[in-house]
Amino acid sequence: MADHIEVTLDKIREMYSYCQKKIDELKSGEKLKSTDLIPEIAKKFNYGTSDVYTTLNLFLKTHPDIEVKRGVKGGIYKK
Repeated sequence: MADHIEVTLDKIREMYSYCQKKIDELKSGEKLKSTDLIPEIAKKFNYGTSDVYTTLNLFLKTHPDIEVKRGVKGGIYKK
């Protein structure tokens, strides 16, 4: 059971690291569209977009270097 937990956490860690790399590439004030990022990660890691959204939600909402905005001008903005 512990092995399964570690394998699962390793997969999540990989997704978070990939997402962090994308955030690091942004300049202050620059925006990354969630509608671009989520499908890109889903394809790269072979998961459904809803699964990726759910997995990344906590990471993005609590990230200290970004602001997540909703709506027409929504997206992931680097502070």
